[in-house]
Amino acid sequence: MIVSFFLDKVHLEKKTLPTAPVKIETQNNLKINNITEQALAPIAKEKALKFDFSFVVKYEPNIAEAKLDGGIIFLTDEKKMKEIAE
Repeated sequence: MIVSFFLDKVHLEKKTLPTAPVKIETQNNLKINNITEQALAPIAKEKALKFDFSFVVKYEPNIAEAKLDGGIIFLTDEKKMKEIAE
C-alpha cells in the first residue's frame, strides 16, 4: 500500500516549437535511485520502504522535457519488504 508520495524537484523545459506540422513522439524513463527502510513516525515501531525515483519525459523532435525527482513510501509486511529490498 502506498502511504505517501512526494516530489523533491520538478524541472520543465520548452526547447523549440516546430515550424511545420510534425509528428510529436514521447520517450519516458523511470529510474529507481534508492530503496531504504523508513519509520512511519518518529516513535513508531512499524517501518515502510522508501523508493527514491527520477522520471523523465522527452517530447521529440527536441520540443520539450520534463524531469521529476521524488519518492514513494510503501507499506507492506516484513517478509515482502526483505524480498523487495534484495
